[in-house]
Amino acid sequence: MLALLPGRKGQVAKVRMFDALPPYLGGKRRLLGWIFKHLPGPDVAPRLVDPFCGGGSVALYAKYRGYEVTASDIAERGAIVAQALIENSIVRLAEEDLVGIAAREIPEGYAETRLSPSIFPREHARFFDQALSYAGTVSGPRAALVYLLVIKMALALRAHSNFGAKRLMAQIAAGDWEEMAPHYAIHAVRRGVVRHPVALARDHLAKINRAVFSNGHENHALRGDAFDILPTLEAEICICDPPYPGVTGYERSLRPLDSLLLGRDVKVEPNPFTVDHPEETLRRLLSVTEHFPVVALTYGNKVTPLETIKSLMNRHGRKVEAYARPYEHLAALARKETRAINEEYLIIGRSTQWTL
Repeated sequence: MLALLPGRKGQVAKVRMFDALPPYLGGKRRLLGWIFKHLPGPDVAPRLVDPFCGGGSVALYAKYRGYEVTASDIAERGAIVAQALIENSIVRLAEEDLVGIAAREIPEGYAETRLSPSIFPREHARFFDQALSYAGTVSGPRAALVYLLVIKMALALRAHSNFGAKRLMAQIAAGDWEEMAPHYAIHAVRRGVVRHPVALARDHLAKINRAVFSNGHENHALRGDAFDILPTLEAEICICDPPYPGVTGYERSLRPLDSLLLGRDVKVEPNPFTVDHPEETLRRLLSVTEHFPVVALTYGNKVTPLETIKSLMNRHGRKVEAYARPYEHLAALARKETRAINEEYLIIGRSTQWTL
């Protein structure tokens, strides 16, 4: 079992298993200690559902804590994380997989022809095409791990995991290092743009393998809409981290990554959680989670007041606890004034019919 280092102020100190996860902006990694200290432990509530697993930090930490975890996401990238690290407890990538990827002879693929050099350096884009082709020759957890390797590398090549800085890649492709902003140049060197893709892959392979472990349970990974999946699941705890209005959804900001994984241009579909009124989407979400004894909702303060969310939870006959704490959402890109007022909400509703 992996060991946790002491945290401060309810936070979980950085542990090596989290290095396996995609570095999503806005992830909940720094809030895990605060969230889980308010939830019943696996000794009394053994099963936990995470229907918005995204980058995987909540689900992976729950697995580490000893819950039987079901993790799902509507996006392919989230489902890949769930299959590679939550459902999988045994299979790891090996040097032989890297050899199989690098030696694979394929024609120019989607990444090399459509995403290079504007999104990725050509050498790395070709490696991605080789890796995704190789994933088609293996199955189950190994294929998911290869896809996760591609996700990790792709995000590492982008400053702050941001796909908007297209001029940066054009400068790199042209060798215009002197024209580049110093902090981007430093990032390019540190994160691997100038490194051979196999060397970069080897580093990420080691990080991914650190998070492959068994917690003694049969954990599960699913892909689908939370509104469709949640009514079919049974667990003591459901923890929801949906998007909310006023933020750029992952489906837009990570569109190049989603296109890379699917090998085709992806059309951005509106996400109801970011475009519809939050009271409507939260009401729907709470309706499909009524059968879970404990429902935990994490939410940002950008649009919806805490009292409004508490009221929605109360309407479903639950005993409600609500907490708020300062939290810098998208700190790397947000303005100083915005970071100063950002908060994260944690609202927990416990069924009055079930006591812990």
